[in-house]
Order: sequence, then structure tokens, then C-alpha cells
Amino acid sequence: MIEPSQFDRPSFKAALVTSGWVFLFSLPATSGHIQRLIRGGHWFHDYEAMACAGQRALGGGLIYDLNLACTGMQATPYVYPPITAHVFAGLERAIGITATAGMYGALYWAAAAFMLSTTLLGVRTQGSLRDRAPYLALISGSALFSGNVATLVHGAVGAAALLLTTNIWAISLIIAMAAMIKPVFLTYLAILMFARQPLWKRAGAIILATTLGLAPTAWFLLTDPAGAEAWRVLLTHFLIESNGFSFSGGSASWVAIFAMGWSFQSTWFLLRRSCWPGW
Repeated sequence: MIEPSQFDRPSFKAALVTSGWVFLFSLPATSGHIQRLIRGGHWFHDYEAMACAGQRALGGGLIYDLNLACTGMQATPYVYPPITAHVFAGLERAIGITATAGMYGALYWAAAAFMLSTTLLGVRTQGSLRDRAPYLALISGSALFSGNVATLVHGAVGAAALLLTTNIWAISLIIAMAAMIKPVFLTYLAILMFARQPLWKRAGAIILATTLGLAPTAWFLLTDPAGAEAWRVLLTHFLIESNGFSFSGGSASWVAIFAMGWSFQSTWFLLRRSCWPGW
């Protein structure tokens, strides 16, 4: 009897398919970071935007400035709702700029390590690596070297989903805090929408997360017309004037909108099928 080649065995074929999935979904992260390592460049510029905006807020200056600059930083313009700048201002006042940077860096790399360990190593998760691979698509090609706050948010929501299990109210509070940083993170409401909980609980948790998440931004828009206008002008510059609306343009392109939807879908795929089968 002729033994089948190891290349014909189902286990080898399954491993090959899984490797292909990991390679495919990790392409945004790996290609972006390899390119940055080859070309070089400044790291953590997104963090410096938030830290610099915090310094501006401390001094009572304008945080929405196309030419935002602070000593010792190469900050990009700050485009988030003002609450994040004020949180950084409070931290910088309380513990100093250096300690704030150290704390952010520690949390940032912990979140990145958590996402990679749950996806690749299956720490505290269920399902196969093939099931978890789509989660890698959440890590963009600039996430790690830019210091983007999205890494912290994805890590926090993922950790809450794994550690808090069926506590839908606690999850809604985590999502609300994420939305305070960036309202687009309300896409995480999918976790609550499809949770295996009574309808009244799901509806209540969604209303709670939405209300708390949007409240600081809504308050800012209603009470500070000048600041809101400065924010609108800055966002208009980046979303329309710099890139325009196009299929392959910048932040306002259809590709970006598709990526937002993919973030929504891949997050739900991970939590429902691989990490949180009880929901």
C-alpha cells in the first residue's frame, strides 16, 4: 500500500490554507511596517498630535490648528474631539509630559501585544487560527509606528469582550469611552446588537453607549461655536480639499468607507465566532 505524501495529507492542506489566511489579513500591517523600516521616518506622530493638543489646551490655545507644533515633537494636526486633548492636558498637568508619554507607550504596546497574542497564539480565545485571522486586518500599516489611539481602543474593547464575558453594561461603557475618543468607534455597537441577551438589555446598552459616547462631542458643538468651526475647517481640509471624494483617495474615499465596514465585520467575526461563543 502506498503511503500518501505528507503534502497530500488533510492536516498539511489545512495548515497551508490557514497560513494563506494569516498572510492575507496581515498584509496591511506587514507591508506598511516593512516599508517604514526601509524608508525610515518619525514614529508616534499621532500620539504627539494628542500630546501637543493637550499642551495647547493647558495654555488655553487653539487645538485645531493645521500648523500644530510643540517643542520636541513632530505632531500631525489634531483632529479628534476635544475631550481627548483635555484628558492629555490633565495628565500632563498631573504627572508631566514625560510620564504621560511613558504611560501611553506602556499601554499602547500592551494593547498591541494583546491583539497579536489573542489572534496568533489563541490566548484566552477559542476557535482555530483560521477563524481568528481576520482580526489581523484591524491592524493597519501605520498603526504601530504612528502611535494611533485606535490600537489602544481595539485592545481595550477586545479585552473587555474576553474578560467581562456577558456583562453587557460594562461592555457598553467601554464602547462609550471609545466613541468619546472617536465617534466612528460606535461601530462596535455590533457587539451589543447581536449579543445573546434579552432585547431590552441590548436596546438599553446601545442607547447607553451611544448617549454617553456622543455626549462630550455634542456638548462641544453646542457650547463652543468657534471651536466647532475650527474643527470643521480642519476636517474639511483633510477629508475634501486634500484628497477629494474618490474611489482610491484619502480619508473620505470609498476605500476608507469600505475599511470602516470591514473593521465592523472583522471585529464581530472575531468576538462572535472565535472569542465569545456564548454571545
